[in-house]
Amino acid sequence: MRDDRPPTKIPSGIIPRGGLIIVLSVLLSSFISGCGREDTRRRGPRRAATTQTPATVTTTTQTVITEEPSAPNYSPFVLDVDADVPFAIISFKDVGMSLPSTDQAFVYESLAESLASELDGREIMSRVRHVPEILDPNNHVACEGEHIYVDLWKSSSSAGDRFGYSLWSGCGEDDRFAFQDERVLATVDALAQDIASSLSNAVETRCFTRLC
Repeated sequence: MRDDRPPTKIPSGIIPRGGLIIVLSVLLSSFISGCGREDTRRRGPRRAATTQTPATVTTTTQTVITEEPSAPNYSPFVLDVDADVPFAIISFKDVGMSLPSTDQAFVYESLAESLASELDGREIMSRVRHVPEILDPNNHVACEGEHIYVDLWKSSSSAGDRFGYSLWSGCGEDDRFAFQDERVLATVDALAQDIASSLSNAVETRCFTRLC
């Protein structure tokens, strides 16, 4: 049988219970689906989480061995000069004679005695004196006046080993007034004779520096 009754008017703002359930279901479904969807317009692609560890720096320690120059040997034999010359003492420093330790004292004394003899022949009187304290490097921290310093070494060449020397009136670079490394001086006596000749020439010219 047809129901000819007019439809019931629903007052404005009132939703039937069944309709309310349907509306809530739609809203909840939209909320859930919206939570599970990423807005790629605002956020970039999701990156996997990574844990950064500090970079390990491997350092290699390289040991550099530098050869220290050998300390000079000082001769304990000096010459005391008694003459009208600008110096009163002559001392010797071995900067490369390469002598066995067992021969050093003998060679140093022989050189001092030989030089004293050569100077006496040039009327520069002197005598050899043994001064053990001169072997202490702490006694060579400064130069003194009226002192001739003799540096000694030995070099090799095709003509054989030869002695060389330089003469100094002080510690400055310009205080070197004689240098010999060319003539073949194969013996201690030849070395002493050449040193005496250089000293005699310096006395005659009154030149005890590099500049004169």
